Amino acid sequence: MGSETCKFARSAKRLFALAALLLVVPGAGCKRASRGPLMPVYRLVDASATAGAPRSATIPAEPWSPPASAAAVPALNGYPSVSIGDDTRLTLYEPPSALVFSGTAELAAGGMLRLEVPLPPELRRAERVLLDARLKVDDGAWQRLAPSVVRVPGGEGAADRRIVVSTSVRARAAETVTADIRAFALPEVRDQRLVFEGVTVPRAARLEFGYGIVPQALAFGDVEFGVDVCVNERCDAAFEATLVRSKPERRWHDAAVDLARYAGQRVRLVFRSLVLGGANAASLPVWSNPTIYAPVTDARVGGVNVILLSIDTLRADHLPLYGYGADTAPFMSRKFGSGGVVFDHCVAAATRTDASHMSMFTGLPPCVHGVGFGTSVLAGTTYTLAEYLHAFGVEAAAFTEDGWLDIGYGFGRGFDRYVENKSFGGGSPAGQVEVTFAQATEWLRANHDKRFFLFVHTYQVHAPYAPPQEDLERLRTGGYYQGPAGSGAGEKAAFENMIRYDAEIRYTDDRLARLWATIEELGLDENTVFVLTADHGEEFLEHGHLLHGADNYEEATHVPLMMAGPGLAAGRRVPGNVMLADLMPTILELMDVPVPRGIAGKSLLAAAGGEAMESQGRAVFAESLSPFAVGPNGARIPFMPPAYSVQIGTGKLHRYRKRDGGYRYEYYDLRSDPGERSNAYDPGNPAVERLRAALDDYESGCQAASGPASESQSPGGARHMDPEREEKLRALGYLH
Repeated sequence: MGSETCKFARSAKRLFALAALLLVVPGAGCKRASRGPLMPVYRLVDASATAGAPRSATIPAEPWSPPASAAAVPALNGYPSVSIGDDTRLTLYEPPSALVFSGTAELAAGGMLRLEVPLPPELRRAERVLLDARLKVDDGAWQRLAPSVVRVPGGEGAADRRIVVSTSVRARAAETVTADIRAFALPEVRDQRLVFEGVTVPRAARLEFGYGIVPQALAFGDVEFGVDVCVNERCDAAFEATLVRSKPERRWHDAAVDLARYAGQRVRLVFRSLVLGGANAASLPVWSNPTIYAPVTDARVGGVNVILLSIDTLRADHLPLYGYGADTAPFMSRKFGSGGVVFDHCVAAATRTDASHMSMFTGLPPCVHGVGFGTSVLAGTTYTLAEYLHAFGVEAAAFTEDGWLDIGYGFGRGFDRYVENKSFGGGSPAGQVEVTFAQATEWLRANHDKRFFLFVHTYQVHAPYAPPQEDLERLRTGGYYQGPAGSGAGEKAAFENMIRYDAEIRYTDDRLARLWATIEELGLDENTVFVLTADHGEEFLEHGHLLHGADNYEEATHVPLMMAGPGLAAGRRVPGNVMLADLMPTILELMDVPVPRGIAGKSLLAAAGGEAMESQGRAVFAESLSPFAVGPNGARIPFMPPAYSVQIGTGKLHRYRKRDGGYRYEYYDLRSDPGERSNAYDPGNPAVERLRAALDDYESGCQAASGPASESQSPGGARHMDPEREEKLRALGYLH
């Protein structure tokens, strides 16, 4: 197919997707042809962030418009955001806060803890601070103390301002305690107002926003919230609500105001909050993402909606679509096998959750974006998929299960809403897919009339494997499993865990079928592309190890990638090698958003639409970054990261570091040796020489990109790990 024909075909697909997009309206499955999806007309968080707004200010509001190109997309790294109940949103302002102490402290007689700590610069102007302290005695669980308000002595802004933290600790014979203490600056003014002026209200517009109280301040004062719409000197109270401390709710409250009566008029919007009570009353009221939406049918609307589901730790070869004999995923087989597109060989960016997901979000390899190396944070100058989507008017939300997808590492950048489901019972993260999919379903019902991107992530199939008994028995009686490869206790345990892992896949597949039923009920199947993948796979002693992290064998790096939706070639299998970094440019092209230059990923949209993919000469890479491997008995075996693998066609080369210096290589032809059982490394083999050269280029490119010569893509600094995340990662088996 010639290049002009290809361009015409892609344009035709976009027009088809756009036609479907313009038919969907609010309401379960209702259709209309009278207006397009709701798009942002004014995004007030953009105005407040640009103005650097304090809690009270008057700010000019500019109508939203897309940037001229991908290169003109503004960074959202400095946008204010607030977390309430694991739900982080962009906000009009963010109460100043800082970690004031993290470490070990000595206890005085009687179990008293007394610390005198200096205030960091961002808190030195505060007259009062609210303290949020968590303590841990020995290796016990973290204990959260009741928040307290402390007045700060000394002159405002002085560099030597300090506060005293004093509390009694329940500890038997303990001499020290581990403490994690954060402080929030409390405003002295209880009445706060943000005024946005110069808003011209379009036809059929509505204002949507959220309001709430920073959780640490819930117990200190009632708060009255209100939104006024003002025309000239007349102001109408369009919204009022009061949150009271006697009924504390650790969640955001959502509201909408119909602006139809103001169509065509120029108005001021006033967001006001009042802390009720006496002179010492304190609270931290916040507003999330106020946006004026209106139906848009002009050229700014293009592409389709996208839902990206990442099933953490899901290896491709345990799905029937990739040749597995057990019936682990009947819904995936039906939906994507006959009605969608399946990519035969997608290579994980890394065998770590954070590194692989950040490659999905940036289109860059882990060694360039830097996330996955310890507790590193994405550099502020590296843009994410959600940042590009935000700039072009796409509503972006994420529902994750926390762990390594910590918003603080940069994963939440650009998302209007980023939810981290931190709940887990009894130290086990099992069973969260029900909660996570329910959250995503609720969001879809509320936002299906907008142009959106939804990211969903679940740890459901991740260890520890705890499937429902009915799913476990259903697979056991299917006649597929023949017993462990060896007779030792380790082999038997790994075999049993593999069956439980498969049962978790089946359980998740059933929940996915329910999620898809909601998508069809809302009519979203006509204008939404659903993408399913995983960050990495899982090992069951195929090469002597369990879990994942240190090896780059196929069981750890071959992940599923499948798509279904309008404009895609139903029932298509795409051969050849692709990688997770390809997801970012693919999703941007699906949504008709310009793809930035300088990324490693390549759009797969043409291949998904039916065109041939020329990828036989393409080199795809995977990185292993863990400092240990897990042996048959659960012991941690030291490992020398980073290690790399590269694949061109069916030839695959591994490079592992040796402790005495140098490298150990392994070479396999996956066509004749798909299980990577017989190392055929021969430095004189031309195929091996080509792969070695590709690895040398990759590693030198990584070093150049992460050095001073490429500051725009250099990895960021380290992030403090909060106690809740530490406990979740320990439950998932990543920490001792």
